[in-house]
Amino acid sequence: SEYIKEQTVRDMLKMSTASLDRHWMALGIKNRTEYYFTRKQNRPSGTLYNYDSTGTYILGILVEKISGKNFIDYLKEKLFRKIGVSEELYCLKTPEGHLWADSGVLCRSIDFLKIAQFATNMGMWNGEQLLSREYMIAATSMQAFTANDGYGGYNKYGYGYQFWITEQNGFSFN
Repeated sequence: SEYIKEQTVRDMLKMSTASLDRHWMALGIKNRTEYYFTRKQNRPSGTLYNYDSTGTYILGILVEKISGKNFIDYLKEKLFRKIGVSEELYCLKTPEGHLWADSGVLCRSIDFLKIAQFATNMGMWNGEQLLSREYMIAATSMQAFTANDGYGGYNKYGYGYQFWITEQNGFSFN
């Protein structure tokens, strides 16, 4: 059903997928896509936070499958060019040939600053609302309780949609 698809994506965004296993690299996994969809399901999706970078990787693949463009080209077209991010921004590729969406994005410091300013402005750039303010408020608000992961420190304040929540209702890319 459409709800299940939408809910599954939301669970990926807030790091509450159905598996506790997040150590794909240590396990020597070569095909992360296959691994993601065949690994053990420990609980229903959405029930418990567990940082799962492979979920973010799969989100990048979903963008590619739906739009016909890799997620960097899609973001350049829909957002990055509008906020002045340089064309040099790129993403490393995995052995499977997909972009490494969860940790392989490389850009200049000024580009990262522009992306951070866009997020701080809740999706607005030069007076134009490029991304829904409502979505940005939800993305930068606690969607998942993280204090149960045992780490504490900076990540004990929660997780939004691909954003860490910080003290005093702040947020960060980390």
